[in-house]
Amino acid sequence: IVDSRGAVAIPAKRKEALRLVELRSQALKLMIRMLDIRANFRISVLLDAWEEIFEDMYLKDMVVEGKNPRGRKPTFVGLKLAQAGDGPKEVDLKALGDRFEPYREIFNQCMQRCYKQQIVSSDELKADTYAPGEYASDPLVEAMIGLMGFQDANLTAQACALMMRHMAQRTRVSNDLKLVQVMVYPAAVKVYGETLYVIKALTALRKHLFADKQAAYQEAGDLLRRMTHYLTPASDNLVEVVKANQHMMLDRGLHSPVIDILRLSLERDTSRRAALHDTAEKDADSAKNPRRRDLFQEC
Repeated sequence: IVDSRGAVAIPAKRKEALRLVELRSQALKLMIRMLDIRANFRISVLLDAWEEIFEDMYLKDMVVEGKNPRGRKPTFVGLKLAQAGDGPKEVDLKALGDRFEPYREIFNQCMQRCYKQQIVSSDELKADTYAPGEYASDPLVEAMIGLMGFQDANLTAQACALMMRHMAQRTRVSNDLKLVQVMVYPAAVKVYGETLYVIKALTALRKHLFADKQAAYQEAGDLLRRMTHYLTPASDNLVEVVKANQHMMLDRGLHSPVIDILRLSLERDTSRRAALHDTAEKDADSAKNPRRRDLFQEC
């Protein structure tokens, strides 16, 4: 349906031709879904490799940098960034290569499974094995350009989007990896579970906060303080762990119910203004609802 190579693409005018254009459009939507499945497969392959490497490094205690005040092995593998003067930090590629040299075969297998074999594509289109820079001879690029000849705006937009995603598929995987949260130890799983619970609890409490119920303020405050604890660096809460918790909470959308709470009305008591002469003091009105003000401070 999608591969129109070898056929003459002309603007669709007849009823049958218009229906065929709509069919091609639906086929492209299905292909986009298949590319999402492909992206999930590639992420799974990379996570499998990461798990294998991490487990081996963990067992051998092959850690370049990382403090462990509790005497247990670190939960991450770090590489120090080289910095020249006041310039931007750059990864020491030589140190990186030396560190992962024993795992070269694992990386080669990842490349083979991700980019050198068909995953969801047919052998004719070869959509899963695009080589950067070889767009002129790529079958899928040629097929998408052919679809533009039908001069249908919707079909052309879909073909362009799919073609660009096809050509930038490796970049897409890199961007997707930045959003992946890997939870290795029970502490991370605990924070993840509590984050989901707090999101649901704060969302349910909003209507009770709007009704100004005392118990709702107490519960919401306790939940916010609990989350704040995970975001506060301490001797038992390293900065790296705090950053991971921040990313996790942001990715799950914890900020949304917190912002919803901050949208509640907080009226000010202006009765003191008449007795004050200093302009700065006049602006310091007290809140009519101290409990809501304190809850805003927790947010």
